Parts: sequence; C-alpha cells; structure tokens
Amino acid sequence: MTGTLASRISREIEGEIMRRGWPVGEVLGSEPGLCEHYGVSRGVLREAVRLVEQHGAGRMRPGRNGGLIVCAPDSGAVTQALVIYFEHLGLGVQEVLEAAILLEPLAAGLAAGRVDELGIGRIRRILQGESERRDERGVAALHALHVELGKLSGNPALELFVAVLNRLGTRFAATGRAISQDELDRVKLATEERHSAIADAVVSGDRPRAEATTAAHLDAVSGWMTALDPRVDGRRPRLPAVLHGSKRAAGVAGALYDEIVASGWPVGRRLGSEYEVMARFGVNRAVLREAVRILEFHGVLTTRRGTGGGFFVAAPRVGASVDSVALYLDHRGVGPGDLRAVREAVEIGVLGLVAKRWTEPSVAARLAAGPQGPDGLHTELAELSGNRVLAVFLRILQELWERLYGPDPVAGVDLDTAADTPAQVATAHADIVDALLAGDGGVARLRMRRHLAGLSGWDR
Repeated sequence: MTGTLASRISREIEGEIMRRGWPVGEVLGSEPGLCEHYGVSRGVLREAVRLVEQHGAGRMRPGRNGGLIVCAPDSGAVTQALVIYFEHLGLGVQEVLEAAILLEPLAAGLAAGRVDELGIGRIRRILQGESERRDERGVAALHALHVELGKLSGNPALELFVAVLNRLGTRFAATGRAISQDELDRVKLATEERHSAIADAVVSGDRPRAEATTAAHLDAVSGWMTALDPRVDGRRPRLPAVLHGSKRAAGVAGALYDEIVASGWPVGRRLGSEYEVMARFGVNRAVLREAVRILEFHGVLTTRRGTGGGFFVAAPRVGASVDSVALYLDHRGVGPGDLRAVREAVEIGVLGLVAKRWTEPSVAARLAAGPQGPDGLHTELAELSGNRVLAVFLRILQELWERLYGPDPVAGVDLDTAADTPAQVATAHADIVDALLAGDGGVARLRMRRHLAGLSGWDR
C-alpha cells in the first residue's frame, strides 16, 4: 500500500511540475511542507520523491534552505532506459532496422524542411568527423548524422526514438561477429558517400530527396547489419552500459548490469546482500545505494528486506520507461502534431509488416477472428507485426497522448461525435482487415490513413 501511495504522490508532484511549466531550479516545498500538503508521512513522501528523482523531474536538496527542486530530465537517462528494456527483450537487428526504415526518413524529411545555418554547420562537421575518424575500429561515428537529423527534425518524440534506434544499432555493431578491417573500410567509405548524399538533400531543403536517400541508405546497410546479429549463435548483445549517476556509483551499476546481461538475465536470481555486494566492489553503503537506485530506475533489479533478502535480478517494465519518456517529452514541449506524425508512421509501418505476414495461418486466423474493443485492432496489429520495437513505440505514443492531452483519439471514441461512433470505427477496422486478408497491403494502408484522419481529436 505504501508503494502504491508513494507512486500516486509522485505522479501528483510530477503533474504539478508540468502544470507550472517546468520551472527548473524552483523549490516546490520543504519536506515538512510537502508532507502536510499531500497529507502523507515522511516515509511515504521520501519514497515518492525517490521516484520523482528517478524520473529526472526533481531532486531533494538537504539543509536549512533545502527542499524539492525542479530539474530538467536527462535525455541520456531516458534513452538508456528504453535501450535497457529492449536489450532485456533480446531484440534482433531486423526489428531495429524495420523501425529505422520507417522513422529515419521521416526525420530527414522534416530536417530538410526546417534546417538553418547552425544546423548546416553541424551536419558538415559531422561529415568531416566521419572522414577524420575513418581509422577507428568501430562504426560509432557513422551514427552521428542520423542522431543529428533526429534533432533537426524539430519533433522531440521522433528525435528520442531515432536516438534509441541508433544506440541499439551501435550496440549490435559492437557485439556482433568479427569482421575484417578491409570489410569495415568498405562499409565506412560507402556509408560516407551515402551520408554525403543525404546531407546534400537536407541542406538544399529537398524533403522528398532527403527521405528517399535516407531510405536507400538504410536499405543498403540492412544486409550488413543483419549479418552482425549476435543472436545467430545464441548470445545476447553485450556492451558496457552507459548509466547516469556519480562516477563511482555509475561504475558499480554498470558492472552489476553487465553481470546480469552476461548471465542471460536470470530474473529472480539473488545477487547478494547489501554487505556482500559492498564487499565485492569495495564501496561504502552510500555509493552502493546510489548504484542500486540507478538500476531500480531501469527496472534491472529489486531490493528485498528481511531474512534472505538482498538484491535480486528483475525484468524491466515498459511502464517505467513510459513514465520517464512522458516527463522528458513534456519538458521538451512535445505537441500533439509531433505525436500524431510519429504515430501515423508507426501505424502504417506496422500495417505493412502485417501485410507481409498475412498468409501465415496464425496471423490470418487472428485477423479473421477480429480484435475486441475499439482500439483492439491497433494493438493487435502491433503484436502481429512481429516487431517489438514498433509495438513498444506505439504503446508509448498511446500513453503519452493520454497523459498529456487526454483520451487517445485512436483508443477513446467520442460517443457524441458522429464522425467516429463505435459502429463506424468497427466498420473502418473491418475494412482494413478485409484488405489485409485479401493480400492488398496498399489498400489496407490507404484505409488506415483515412481511418486515422477521420478520428475526432486526431487533428487537435
């Protein structure tokens, strides 16, 4: 009950921060004052504040003039939270590539429509850096242009998703099969040429060409990236985690995380008591507890008290990542148009993947049976797509809309609006399914676009 109450209070605190417009640096109140305001004990408030701190929305400053201070959420921590969740799922390269091919051309096109002189300068410096870093062993430098185009898109949700996809791509490239230096050199030279073409399209403001050249580039690298998939021999991707916190605590958290990944993520396994883990890493209680808070934030481990207690491996929950993403994107000023653009790209992409699988008996049977509820088709299609990245992105977009703007227009049907009554939504869904079962993916995508455009609240 305490945990549930603390979670509710943390949501109220975060809601207050959002309503005030993120006054970074402002003190919301002292610990006694907040206890009185929310009508809770000091223990409950401290647990609630711990959740607020984990989400990056605030921190408690001790002392006479202390209190809960509003903070700006850290994009690196939010990105890492999603990367860790995806890593726990054991994603394959193909799922990441499918998502990238949907979203990165959109980012490049939007960047071409709004790039300015500063953006042009950053793009050209990135291209120069690729050439200067050509002799590096890895391919990390080749992801910088994609991340920058996400930033230049002006869409905070798209920027975040592109950053996550490229972080995942970097991890696959670093943990896949070994390749020769000659092969790596060929990959780098070809990539630099295609990046130059993408940059030229963006800098010249040519949105169609920016989208086309980006899509062609991702298609070209898909074969090489797929061959890197470390799952082909049963191994999970493994790369030291980049965790945020004080240097010593982040180091301990990263070491524990690497142990968990290397051992196959054995959920429920005991890692040791507080004393045992302190002794193993040679750190004091304060450092260890900060390290544990970092991993608890990411859902990697949980703490149990009492006899036989200690630290145990946990399974990350996407809900924890959604909390962080919602706060981060609200702070970034994400708008309904931003969410709508990414949502449509994901919905159409998911539909395209299902259209490729409609002949599989299990997929056809589930489509023919029909989903339950007005939003069931959208969730069902995400599951049937076979792409867990897109399924998670869709869930995040659905929940973000509800938290930031009210009922999701796709999931929440307005009974007072004739344009999207339950019967009409059901008819639109049936038409989409009919096209899929007929093997006509093009018509299915057209009907999905019309369905989304016709929903009340979609164009707010």
